[in-house]
Amino acid sequence: MKKSLNHPSGYQQTALNIGFSMNQALSGVTDALEMAIIRVVLYHVGRENIISRTALVDEVHAQGFKQDERTIRLTISEMRRTKGIPIAGTGGKNGGYWLLKDAKEKEDYLQVQLHDPAINMLEQEKSVNQAFDIWCPGDQMSLSSAQSQQ
Repeated sequence: MKKSLNHPSGYQQTALNIGFSMNQALSGVTDALEMAIIRVVLYHVGRENIISRTALVDEVHAQGFKQDERTIRLTISEMRRTKGIPIAGTGGKNGGYWLLKDAKEKEDYLQVQLHDPAINMLEQEKSVNQAFDIWCPGDQMSLSSAQSQQ
């Protein structure tokens, strides 16, 4: 059964990603897909038992779900956002997914993977807003203004 995910008004997380449709990806999200992901991560409790992104996708595919990696990542994100499912994840060479095992691991994950990046993004937003008029006088990029910033 397909799900109807509730997004805040104007929610377009990937609207600027060329060649990727958030709505199309979300159309493949079902309760059954979420359960397939949960079945996999139940065997990966705690950071020390991480499953790589590739292995997770392979395990979900082995259960009969052929969604691409990006849709599976988006599904996990939506599971966290809408249901609070404690699936942690990290990128990088040794990245992957796991279920949070205790309060300390939860706090560490929330701080490093969610809070710190959110603060960084808000700081970037503030800085771009403050500098926009210098870079783009009259709401349009000025090459002379851009060159004077270097």
